[in-house]
Amino acid sequence: MVLTTEQWQALEKKISEEYPRSVSMIRSCKREVLGFTERHHRRWVVKTLEETGCWNGGYYNEEVHLDFFDEAKRTFLY
Repeated sequence: MVLTTEQWQALEKKISEEYPRSVSMIRSCKREVLGFTERHHRRWVVKTLEETGCWNGGYYNEEVHLDFFDEAKRTFLY
């Protein structure tokens, strides 16, 4: 599952309100309790020459990828 930075921040806030701090701070606790871990990723998005006026136009898109280890706990996000 891929989230935007804003979606991830909202989810992090929800986790911090409902669980002890150790769950959000320790990767193995997050995997055991919540059923997932996160990976932060920056993807380069290329813009066309017409959009930028130069050949090397583009920007980084910040994303957070969630890796699920427990399918039953995936419903936590819905």
